Amino acid sequence: MKVRRSLSSPVSNGVTYTPTSSTPKTAAPDERSASSLTSGQSVTPKLGEPLANNPQIKFSVLGLCGIAFTTGESWVALGNSLTLAIYNGGPAGVIYGFIVTSMCYWLVAAAIAELASAMPSTATTYRWASVTGGPRYGGICSWFAGYWLWVAWIVGPASLVSFMALQALAIYEILNPGFVAYDWHIFCSYVVCNCTVCFLVLFADHLLDHLHLGGWFVSVVICAISPRITGRAYSDSQTVWTDWQNETGWANDGFVFCLGMLNAALAVGAPDISCHMAEQIPRPSRNLPFTILTQYGASFVTGLTYLITLFYTAPDLSSITATRTVFPLARIYYQATGSRAATVGLLIVALIPTILGATGAYAIAGRQGWSLAREKALPFSSTLVRLSERTNAPFNVVLLAGVLTSALGTIYLASATAFNAITGSFVVFSSLSYLAALVPHALSNRRHIKSSSWTTASPMTANSATSPSRGYFRLPDRLGLIICVAACIYLAVFVVIFCFPPSLPVSDAGKVNYTGVIVGGWTIITAAYGGMRMM
Repeated sequence: MKVRRSLSSPVSNGVTYTPTSSTPKTAAPDERSASSLTSGQSVTPKLGEPLANNPQIKFSVLGLCGIAFTTGESWVALGNSLTLAIYNGGPAGVIYGFIVTSMCYWLVAAAIAELASAMPSTATTYRWASVTGGPRYGGICSWFAGYWLWVAWIVGPASLVSFMALQALAIYEILNPGFVAYDWHIFCSYVVCNCTVCFLVLFADHLLDHLHLGGWFVSVVICAISPRITGRAYSDSQTVWTDWQNETGWANDGFVFCLGMLNAALAVGAPDISCHMAEQIPRPSRNLPFTILTQYGASFVTGLTYLITLFYTAPDLSSITATRTVFPLARIYYQATGSRAATVGLLIVALIPTILGATGAYAIAGRQGWSLAREKALPFSSTLVRLSERTNAPFNVVLLAGVLTSALGTIYLASATAFNAITGSFVVFSSLSYLAALVPHALSNRRHIKSSSWTTASPMTANSATSPSRGYFRLPDRLGLIICVAACIYLAVFVVIFCFPPSLPVSDAGKVNYTGVIVGGWTIITAAYGGMRMM
């Protein structure tokens, strides 16, 4: 496998782009990206500087919309976590929780879209925080934002691959009623699924645009027609829309509702998906906000449609949650259709978008890790920054993500609770990363994105910075500040709530929520490594 350093052309002249106060007025974000892609020079930016060392344009706008939708596909994630969410209020709690969570993430997405439009970059929050934090705090904000988001996109593929593994075993279980799945079955299925997805991204990254564009269409069609009912009774509207079922042990129903929003957040809580391809699409300042809008619009419609359809066609959810099965959603499908063949068919069509979502998550993990390695923020950056000559993609970083994801699977053999806490920590890690960019943005009254030129030092040593130009998508000053503050409040409050145990009493280790320990431990490691680098 031949590898090369630059995503646009091999480094041949060792030029390092260092903007200063004397740098001429910078072009708009779209023009900057286009010029860097066609430049005959290869450039190595410093940590946090505007990116000049870019991959070739290879994603169409519609293809990127497909990647954003299939990777952050709400209905698949909702279906996979449904039997956990059902304890937090029943069908009504799940539906209203999805609606409220979606509305909150619309605010987050709007704030993220504005930053992405002004500073289109594969580094995403890690780049944005270096600017919004200003010359004094940009370095530390950027450092934590980058590492929080990178680990989020390591556990993200692990979550989707685990769904794939369970779906595959569920198909076998439906076809073989006497089969009982043990932890080692799940682990073996997990490893096979993980290797398959990692292999696809390693050697077919250049095909993701077409695969996800087709997957987007297929997914919407699937969600519109499934699951069908074959003469069985529907649930009544009171059960779906009104009845409240609190089976968590928590006394306060409002708090139970908030806890249940975690499952919806896992389905819609990734507005940065398309931003990681910023250097591989035309006119990113204009097109990134469009893909974010498309992702959230399509996810809300398909997710809500799927939930309503599912709850009406599965009248006896209590019997499903009480049944020991590897993948309870398979039992819901079987209850709705009354046919093993139809159930297998529905599981297969749900498996397809899950596979596509996992490939998208791997591609994002590779680009986020590569953006850190490019700026020498990771150990062994000189090795990790190399790219495949064939696919022009971050081969080594994706391979590292595959190894780490497989390693996470071994935790399942020791403790399924710990594994679920790790994969569930995606929302907390990504939320903290967004906060690292948005909180200083709000506290500074968004003033760091106002002028028509920019210059900034490395985030680890930031000592001077002027603002980048505003992008194609920009919110009015007062409205933008309100949205940014509201997004920060939501993220900050629910980062804490999502660390509470899902049910009471916490009588054994299986009911403990380890998310706080995981996030705290990683944050300490990140701080320690950053401190070592600064010595």
